[in-house]
Amino acid sequence: MDWVRPYGQVIGLDCEPVALSFCRQRGFTDLVLSDATALPFDKNSMEAVVALDVLEHIPDHHAAIREIGRVLIPGGYVYISVPAYRSLWSLHDDALMHQRRYVAREVRELLTIADLEVTHLTYALTAYFPLVWLIRKTRKLLAPNAPVRADVSLTPRALNGVLGAWLALEGKLSLSVPLPFGLTVFAVGRKR
Repeated sequence: MDWVRPYGQVIGLDCEPVALSFCRQRGFTDLVLSDATALPFDKNSMEAVVALDVLEHIPDHHAAIREIGRVLIPGGYVYISVPAYRSLWSLHDDALMHQRRYVAREVRELLTIADLEVTHLTYALTAYFPLVWLIRKTRKLLAPNAPVRADVSLTPRALNGVLGAWLALEGKLSLSVPLPFGLTVFAVGRKR
């Protein structure tokens, strides 16, 4: 959240006390324990809402997006990212307690039900898609009874630098040309 602090007050929200505890350990103090389907904020009170990798965890994502729309001021923005493609579902999703994965059309529809105009919609992490797809399909075939666990591991520093540079380039490209596929769907919505 450090990158948004220069723009004004930042409020962190989570439904898990443990998550908020981690935020406090990192120096964040404006924190709220709440469910995204019943936000404890007044109507038309927020200039922006950032929900990165959030909606896929919420059983009633329609209620959550309506709440986001409710608290945004007219002209306010929501920034959303969600995991893409049901075909990529794996034990990683089970471990992270995902409810679903999305395609871009579904994200557009979700924003529309909250009367939010879609100003930007693209896939992200496009370059990684073929490798992740291959790994997940191979694991399903070779280890169908593997234990539930997240696919998270440390990347060697040199490789991490190269991957980070590639992602920065891809991110700049996706601002002008929506990417046709990827591991993530990213959207910006604006309240009418």
